[in-house]
Amino acid sequence: MRKTALVALVGALLATGATFEASATATAAANATTANATTANATITNSTTANVSDGAVSAAALPEKFATHSAALARLREGGLASKFPKPKSSGNCTTRAKGVTNCTSLEKINKKTVEGMRIFAQKSGCKIQITGGTEWGHAPRNVPDPDNHAKYKSHWNGYKLDVSTQAGDGGTCVTNYVTTHYRRDGSVDGHPRYISGGGNWYVNEGNHWDVTYF
Repeated sequence: MRKTALVALVGALLATGATFEASATATAAANATTANATTANATITNSTTANVSDGAVSAAALPEKFATHSAALARLREGGLASKFPKPKSSGNCTTRAKGVTNCTSLEKINKKTVEGMRIFAQKSGCKIQITGGTEWGHAPRNVPDPDNHAKYKSHWNGYKLDVSTQAGDGGTCVTNYVTTHYRRDGSVDGHPRYISGGGNWYVNEGNHWDVTYF
């Protein structure tokens, strides 16, 4: 009887151990599932945060800018490009950037990326670039309140755009030929034909100038 009882006791202990092991395995699996779910949620959250809409500058670092007109123009002309970038034209022969002043052409507060983009264009095309519009007041998306300086717009005021003359005497024929033969035609903007470069920048022919946007 004692032997039989001992065998029964050992069997019971072994069964209990198996139950504990199964329980531990189940707990570990549950913990792993929870951890994976947490990681997945974190990934989704990060992805959502990174996926900001175009122009939402509040969700990303603001672009670096040139503090002054002269500094931006000096950079455009560096590396042997002085002959490619004559003095920007304006009807008022001025470079003032101020709200309400619309007869100047200013490069003050222009994005550094915009300047570098135009330098690359000059190098590749070999064209003279006559700038006729920069960061001065007066360029506007239509039918929106306070349009020029609204932070979300890839606008002239915010440093993303330059106007480049299409006039033959300004080197505009060269610019137009290069844009229309090297870039992809893609619809229009406000009725004006748009061309998109390999880098995704826009060149919109607005008649007497190209409206160029460097994103």
